[in-house]
Amino acid sequence: MSQPTRPSKNTRRADIQALRALAVLLVILDHMGLLQRLPGHPEGGFIGVDIFFVISGFLITSTLVREATARGRISYRAFYARRARRILPMAALVAMSSVIASFIVFWPGRAWSSLLEGLWSMLFVSNVQFALKNTDYFAQSTPSIFQHYWSLSVEEQFYVAWPVLITLTVLLSIRLRRRSAPFVVGMMAVVGLLSFGWACVHTAVSPSSAYFSTLTRGFEFVVGGLVAVAADKLRSVPQPLRSVLSLGAVLGIAASVFLITPDGGFPGPLAILPAGLAAIFIAAGTGTAERVAVWPLNTRPIGYVGDISYSLYLWHWPVIVLFGVLIPPNSMVSLVLVLAVTAGLSAASYRWVEQSVLKSNWLRPESKAAKRSSEVRPVAVIGLMTASLLLATAALAGATVYTQRSHPTVGELLGTKTPAAINSAVESLQVEMLTASERNTWNGLTPSIETAHEIVDGVLTDDCWNDRESVRNHCIIGPSSAPNSLVVFGDSMAMNWVPGLWAALKDNPEWNLSVYAKVGCPYADVPVLDTDGSMYENCDEFRDWAVSEIDGEHPEAIVLASALKKSLPGASAEELPRLWAEGVTRTLSQIEYESPIILTAPPEGPSLLSCANRFSNPKMCESSITALWLATTEATESAAGKARLVDVRPWFCLPDGRCPAVIGTIPTRRDTVHMTDAYSARLAPVLREVLFQREAALLGPA
Repeated sequence: MSQPTRPSKNTRRADIQALRALAVLLVILDHMGLLQRLPGHPEGGFIGVDIFFVISGFLITSTLVREATARGRISYRAFYARRARRILPMAALVAMSSVIASFIVFWPGRAWSSLLEGLWSMLFVSNVQFALKNTDYFAQSTPSIFQHYWSLSVEEQFYVAWPVLITLTVLLSIRLRRRSAPFVVGMMAVVGLLSFGWACVHTAVSPSSAYFSTLTRGFEFVVGGLVAVAADKLRSVPQPLRSVLSLGAVLGIAASVFLITPDGGFPGPLAILPAGLAAIFIAAGTGTAERVAVWPLNTRPIGYVGDISYSLYLWHWPVIVLFGVLIPPNSMVSLVLVLAVTAGLSAASYRWVEQSVLKSNWLRPESKAAKRSSEVRPVAVIGLMTASLLLATAALAGATVYTQRSHPTVGELLGTKTPAAINSAVESLQVEMLTASERNTWNGLTPSIETAHEIVDGVLTDDCWNDRESVRNHCIIGPSSAPNSLVVFGDSMAMNWVPGLWAALKDNPEWNLSVYAKVGCPYADVPVLDTDGSMYENCDEFRDWAVSEIDGEHPEAIVLASALKKSLPGASAEELPRLWAEGVTRTLSQIEYESPIILTAPPEGPSLLSCANRFSNPKMCESSITALWLATTEATESAAGKARLVDVRPWFCLPDGRCPAVIGTIPTRRDTVHMTDAYSARLAPVLREVLFQREAALLGPA
């Protein structure tokens, strides 16, 4: 988020500083989850970044147009030197501190990943990296500590082209001996309309990548630029009207926070709301020496927040990420610490880094040096070291254990009709859980906690996987001539059960395992979205093909398994269980097998990639059953009909409701959703007894 290019206080507009403060507070409160706790549960705090883009477009375009009009050209060297003086010192400071903190807190795998992401960020192309990875900005279990740098990348990429376009436009007007203003406005209108049109199209087709695209955000800078070129005409706006416009814009921004949600796709058409309202607010204060910002935006504390908004924006996210993996998120202690540390780091770095650089001669011609010229003060370097130590010290403070709520006992979950063999297998697991629940170290695990998140080469061959592009891969594990076949059908969770299912079968040559699974494509006949937010049409095609193939295969047993769906297109949270159950009913009606087996999804929990670190312990990564899981299981049971639903809670959770991150010496999860292959294989005895009661005679002795 760029600041004014001149450090002199006389050039700062109080209303723009107030708008900066509003924008950064929206972003921070949104990321902390505090905004969502307000009545009405607003989810649109992320529009603060769009407001920043408009402010940046106004300030930078003002400088560029003024220079191009007066001199007929723009000094690119001076322009980028000003950008570097404003952007680089703080960006480098936070990036280096974040990488150092990552190596202190995280295991090497994630720490090295953070270093790579930091390099992308300092090259100002992190938005490209996130787009290439199909990153969903709004739904990440293990977000990058550099995720917020995407907006800096967008801004600097835009300003590679913007000065050139303005220069060429002004030169064209000079060549034609016309006034430059109409040409500049025309150029901006064309660029803005093209960008806005592409934002609408790209967001509809691929919302995830559209969110990070410079091309979809360009119109927001242009909107600010249009206010800049209209500055002279705005001098005639009456003062009473300015106050009305200023107040109306603030109220409109507040309303946008409630109206705009991640579910609708962004930027898209709705981005015009925060961009347009920010432009109106800026226009209300342009061309007048009077203050127009309404209370409390016109107070000194808000002005100071605007002054340090760049530092606040850069510091808040790594602080949230680091504290989020060390202490219970959303706890009062966590929220207070995040706010305090963010504010302290921002105030210190603003004073001793930002201002020190701006008052120095760095990248400034000697003839234009400030009166208080000096080289970058050593305190700026000290600030880097202090910030790193502060983050490390803050990391050491995390040592709170997650609290859990109570759940049914194992006996209640299994029921009185459960065979003794099943009870015995589950009780063995429960003993391992209870023992591991007292574990206070990550040492001695198999696989090691550093590699638990990795997918290892196992029983699944390449043709067992259907990624998001492929549609009709299918594999048979075991002897293809075996007279009995067990089919497993579903999404990546079905693949996740394969190590355990095969471990239960492999010693009996009379059986093989037939896998029909596609990433992100549940067995239930429900519409789902692809990772980029578009409709996952390949899923419907795969599901229809798989059901037809399974019916033709006539297997001895069928297992249906999918991850818990936390969203469906156009569905509210309350509707999810019902819609899922309806999809289950549709799938079961198409399968000709007499009694398929449905495995409920394993309870989700914190990703060990982020939760497990040098200062945490397994207790801190425990989880509990969510209300959505319970509601979905209940709805699925009612829709099961001819199918047999298997509740897997006792395989993962203790009777008191705690779901350990480690059972025995095995980490249970490789991310928030999926089991480690090792734990899937550990469940082989339970799978054998629970899933194949009816086929026990065929399977033979364990």
